[in-house]
Amino acid sequence: MRYILLTVAVLMLFCSCAVLPQESTLQAELPQTETQLQLPPEQEEKTDEIISDVSPLAKEYFLEPQEEYSWEREFPSEKIVLHFTSAVMLSRETPYDMTLVRSIFEENKLSIHYIIDRDGKIYCYMPESRCAWHAGAGTYGGDEKYTNAMNRYSFGIELVAMGSQKDMAQYLT
Repeated sequence: MRYILLTVAVLMLFCSCAVLPQESTLQAELPQTETQLQLPPEQEEKTDEIISDVSPLAKEYFLEPQEEYSWEREFPSEKIVLHFTSAVMLSRETPYDMTLVRSIFEENKLSIHYIIDRDGKIYCYMPESRCAWHAGAGTYGGDEKYTNAMNRYSFGIELVAMGSQKDMAQYLT
């Protein structure tokens, strides 16, 4: 469990680094009070925009063409949805093979923003400026806006792993 939490923490750090502007104009000193926090004039106008930058290292893994796996993001992301995935249905001998795992997403026109392999390597399959297709239909917390629309309000992160024996029973019979 600690490994998963550590991995998610590293991913969050990666995400925050990936969306920062290349040349930050923010002051190095922290403000003494909240009222002192002000964005530079060139950034004040952009606060309503959805940040779309990702690490240049991530772009080589994108699912292309992006229009076949996602929509343009309309709303800022509010949630992170964690899933686990493997290729056990394709290969019981190599369930963590990343080529096979990726093929599942491609063949089923599914997408996620990030996937973390068994060694902790992070791949970005979809830029954060797009809504990945990972959450499916459902509800969350009784809030009607999320009903069958969680993709619009979330980032999807897959951990390459197996579920519990109960979770995997239908696949491992």
